[in-house]
Amino acid sequence: MQPAIPLPVGSRPRVGLDEARGILARRWDLEAELDPLPSERDRNFLVRVEGVPRYVLKIANAREDPVVLDLQHRAAERLRAAGVPVQAVVPARDGREVVEERGHLVRLFTYLPGRPMAEVRTRPPELLRDVGRVAGRATAALEGFAHPADRRYLHWDPRHARRVIGSCAPDLPEGEPRELVLRTLARFRREALPRLALARTGVVHDDANDHNVLVDEAGARVVGLLDLGDLVRTWVVNDAAVACAYAMLGEGAPLEAAAQVVSGYEEAFPLEEPEREALLHLIRLRLATSVAIAARQHREDPSDPYLTTSEEGAWRLLRHLDRIEPGAPLPWGTRA
Repeated sequence: MQPAIPLPVGSRPRVGLDEARGILARRWDLEAELDPLPSERDRNFLVRVEGVPRYVLKIANAREDPVVLDLQHRAAERLRAAGVPVQAVVPARDGREVVEERGHLVRLFTYLPGRPMAEVRTRPPELLRDVGRVAGRATAALEGFAHPADRRYLHWDPRHARRVIGSCAPDLPEGEPRELVLRTLARFRREALPRLALARTGVVHDDANDHNVLVDEAGARVVGLLDLGDLVRTWVVNDAAVACAYAMLGEGAPLEAAAQVVSGYEEAFPLEEPEREALLHLIRLRLATSVAIAARQHREDPSDPYLTTSEEGAWRLLRHLDRIEPGAPLPWGTRA
C-alpha cells in the first residue's frame, strides 16, 4: 500500500520538549537544552549542550519505514567518505542507530554549523556555483549506490508528478493558478519525458533546497547539506533541477542564477545532452509540485508557516518561467 499524497501533516510525531529531553537522557545519557526546528514530515530539535549547539534530534514521521532510515544512514556514510558535508548519525548508548520510543523511531545526528541559504539575500555567482558543485559532488558520490529502499514511493519524485499534482490540484486556487500548474505538468509530460527516456537514473539527494543548503557567515560558500529524507532512485538530473529551482528564488535574473548552479554542478558531474534539454522542464515541475503540495498541506494545517515557506516565491518564479517561449536559447547551452 502506497502512502498518501503527500504524507498527511497529522502523521508528524506529537512530541513535546519535555518528552524529547527525557528520550535524550535515557537513550544517549545527554542532559541538554532543546529548541524546536521546522520540518515537513518529522519532529526535529536542536540539541544544545552547555549552551552550544551539538546535535539534532530527529523523531520520524509515524508512517516512516525503518528500512528508509537505513537508506539515509548508508548514503550519508558514502557522502561523507566523498567529502560531502552531511550529518553523521550518533549511536545511542546501546549502539543502535535508531531507537523506538512510544512507537516513534528516534535518531540523533551531529550538528552542522552554518546558516541556511534562504537567509542570504544577495547570492554572488561564486556561491551559486558552489551550490551546484556540492550538489554535483553528492550526485557523483552516490553513483552506483544501491539499497533495498531506494525505489520507494516519494511524493517529491518527479516520476510521480502526474499522480501527486492530480491529487493536490483541487486544493489549488481555481482559475489561473490551477491552470498554470496543470499546464506545467502537461508541458513536462509532452516535451520532457521523451528526453528523460534517454537520461540516467540513480539514487540522489533530491532536496538541495535553500533551507537544506548551509553557507558560511560570509555567504560565499556551502558548508553543509542537510536532510537526506528525500533520497530516492530517480532521474539523476533532478538533483541539479532542485538545486537550480531554489537558487533561483528571489533572483532578478533567475536563468542566469541557474546557469551558475549548472556550471558548478557540471564541474563535479557533467550532464548528458538529454538531461540538459530536460532541465528547465524539471525546474518548472519542481516548482509546480511544491505549490501543489503546499496547498494540500496548508488545508490540513493552516497554522504551520513552514509548510508554505517558499510558496510566494515559487509562484512568482513559476509564472516567470512559464513565459519563456519554446525554442528560446537557455544560458546553459540548450533551448527551451
